[in-house]
Amino acid sequence: MTLDRAFEAALTAQDACNLSGVVFSYAEAMQAVCNEAQRQGKGTDWKNQHPISVLFAGKIASLTRVEENYSRAYQVVTDEVTTGSTEECKGMTFSEQFDNAVGDVNATVSALKSLIARIQEVEANIENTDADGDIDTTRSDLVQEQIDLLQAVIDFDIEALDAPEE
Repeated sequence: MTLDRAFEAALTAQDACNLSGVVFSYAEAMQAVCNEAQRQGKGTDWKNQHPISVLFAGKIASLTRVEENYSRAYQVVTDEVTTGSTEECKGMTFSEQFDNAVGDVNATVSALKSLIARIQEVEANIENTDADGDIDTTRSDLVQEQIDLLQAVIDFDIEALDAPEE
């Protein structure tokens, strides 16, 4: 999507009533904003406060009635995450829940590894060098940090939790 098309999409979204359609359109428009930010050397604040971002975020807030629902939604999600009481986890032992979560983390790591490969291709193909002429790998390094953190979850010793206390 071009930046001009992203501006149009932001306006069109203001009449929408379907959250998923707005979110999918926002994702495409945000890519155009990110591309423009990179072209201009702008950062996160510029992207977050860009008029396209503001219009889409406002529409999403309106459709979800965030003003009246945020606190309750936050509590429900927090309870689900901290108690493991989601429908798919009911009746599972802790070890089963952990194995289930590790499977999800493995899938995430796999997706991030694919992403890092694409980022490295982009880093190598754009004018993205430091003062010494070396390729700036800041983006791929950040993704690698996340992979390393997730790998620590995968490598966590679940058996230690099941060991009897001394």
